[in-house]
Amino acid sequence: MKKYLEKFPELQDFLKDIDERIYKAIRPPEEVILDEFDFCSILKISKRLAAKLRAERLITYYKSGGKLYYKLSDVLSYATSNKIPAIVETLKIR
Repeated sequence: MKKYLEKFPELQDFLKDIDERIYKAIRPPEEVILDEFDFCSILKISKRLAAKLRAERLITYYKSGGKLYYKLSDVLSYATSNKIPAIVETLKIR
């Protein structure tokens, strides 16, 4: 890569610009909206289980025009609410 940067100095400016754009494009979880397919893919669950979670009010969701949406922050909250802590004593290296 260094060889190309030395040969094409404008490439370094281009890559720096791309890095800045990617950094600015990163959004906090509260601003990331997922549709049902994304939601199921992230949690690796079926549509039926997603429907059950909604029916039991275990996950917050939004409905617009018959389509379902979720905030990434709500999905992360749901996932962490089911956390089972590790037993620290068994993890110690002797």
